[in-house]
Amino acid sequence: MLQGKCVDTGGSTILTKGELYYLFPHGGHAYCASRFPRPGSHFGTYQKNHFELVDLSIDTPMQVLNKYLARVVKPPSHFYRIDEEYIITEPRADGYYSVFFLASSRWSSNRRI
Repeated sequence: MLQGKCVDTGGSTILTKGELYYLFPHGGHAYCASRFPRPGSHFGTYQKNHFELVDLSIDTPMQVLNKYLARVVKPPSHFYRIDEEYIITEPRADGYYSVFFLASSRWSSNRRI
C-alpha cells in the first residue's frame, strides 16, 4: 500500500492540494486514490504526476495486533459452544473483538498462536 501527498489537483474538485491519500497502482501511469486503506473505497483514478509518494515507515509505525487464546465459558449466542477455543484480538474503539476459530485440541496436538 502506498501513501502520497497531492501536489497538483489537475483541475479535479475532489483532490485537495497537500492532503494525504492512500494510493493503489492502476496500470503503469495512474493511481486509484482513497481516503481509506482499502482498495475498494477509492474515489477516482488519477495520473501519477498528481502525487508525491510518502515513506510510510517514517510517518506511521506499523501496528502489531496482539492475539490471545480465549475459551468460551458463557456463550454470548448460540454460535459459540462452551469450551471451544478461539483467537481474539484486542478490542477496537467500539468495544468489539475480531474472533478467529482455532481448531480443537482433540484433532491437533500442536497448537500454536
